[in-house]
Amino acid sequence: MSLLHLWEVVGLQYVVECDCGWSCRGSEEEVVAACTEHGREVHNLELSREQVLAVAQPVADGAG
Repeated sequence: MSLLHLWEVVGLQYVVECDCGWSCRGSEEEVVAACTEHGREVHNLELSREQVLAVAQPVADGAG
C-alpha cells in the first residue's frame, strides 16, 4: 500500500495557521477555500491555490 493510498484511507487533512492567530483545518479543498476567503476578507490579499498549499501542513485525520 502506497503512502498516498494510506492517506486516502485514514483521511488526509491539512492545517494552516496565519500570523494573525487565525487557523483552519480540513480537506485540501476546504483549507484552500477557507484560506483564500480569510486572506481576502481580513488581509486584503488574493491567495492562489499554490500559495495556500505551500504553507499547509498535512496531518492524518484524528491526529493532533
